Amino acid sequence: MEKNLCLIEGAEAFSKGEFDGVALENGCLVLEQTGSGYLQKGCYTSQLLRLPAFRQLVSSWNADTPAGTYIEVQARVLVEGQWSRWLSFGQWSPFIRRTSFSEKGPLASVDTDLLQVDSEAGSKTAQLRVYLYTDSEQYSPQVRLLGVTVRPLNWEQKEGDPVLRQLYLPAYSQLNRDPAIGPVMCSAVTIAALVNRWGQDVLPEEVARICYDHAYQGFGNWSFSVAAAGCLGFRAYVAYLDLAGLRREIYNGYSVGVSVRYTSDPETAQKENLPYLEGASGTTKGHLMAVHGFCREKDVEYVLVNDSYAD
Repeated sequence: MEKNLCLIEGAEAFSKGEFDGVALENGCLVLEQTGSGYLQKGCYTSQLLRLPAFRQLVSSWNADTPAGTYIEVQARVLVEGQWSRWLSFGQWSPFIRRTSFSEKGPLASVDTDLLQVDSEAGSKTAQLRVYLYTDSEQYSPQVRLLGVTVRPLNWEQKEGDPVLRQLYLPAYSQLNRDPAIGPVMCSAVTIAALVNRWGQDVLPEEVARICYDHAYQGFGNWSFSVAAAGCLGFRAYVAYLDLAGLRREIYNGYSVGVSVRYTSDPETAQKENLPYLEGASGTTKGHLMAVHGFCREKDVEYVLVNDSYAD
């Protein structure tokens, strides 16, 4: 099966795309310069991205966007021989009123951070483009990474070989953070833990501030969350992983933020069609937490997590 994750980064990978008012500088996409400074707008379009058949797609980016600059990432998909229109994943910078979009097209639609293909047969080809903007000739955004991940329609998920490793990861509880946003900031808490493990010193509330989506009115936009880590200088992206992929990340020394749904109540599990997870902190249909290892006790394998909704 073709890889369900494509990452475009570095001069060689970026050079395979099309440049319009955009140039390469130190392996990053920047606006072209004229005699007086940077152009105010430019666009980069990726080469065609071949992927396993999918109906769900999420885009990622890592960029430096000084005050007065921002970027906008878009994607389109080839469905039964026809291209969808370009669908936007929103305007991004820590310094603007960040907004995602919900758009419906004849072949595909996007809702916040998820592009959905209408056809049951899905798509096997996607393309990304990114617009770079600046209000000043003196500054340009810098795009270090563009990424796309898809959930394959015929996904032979693998469990992989056991990995017995526990990584250090700071633990934060949402329940003792800023009470105005604590109950809904699991994404920001997870990102804060992941970057602080590598020596960053950022509060979960600070991460929440720079990944808040004013259209979605929340902190749970996956693309904005990894972009927040990216603007702090980290390489971060969204990926659909099976258990083998998760084990591989832990083996390589990387903790992973995972999206989960579960309930600790057997009756709720039946009524709501949710996985039953004994000992969990209540019920959730969508929650982020950080996996930082695997261990084994009495022939039972356990996943080690920092669940931000625990006390």
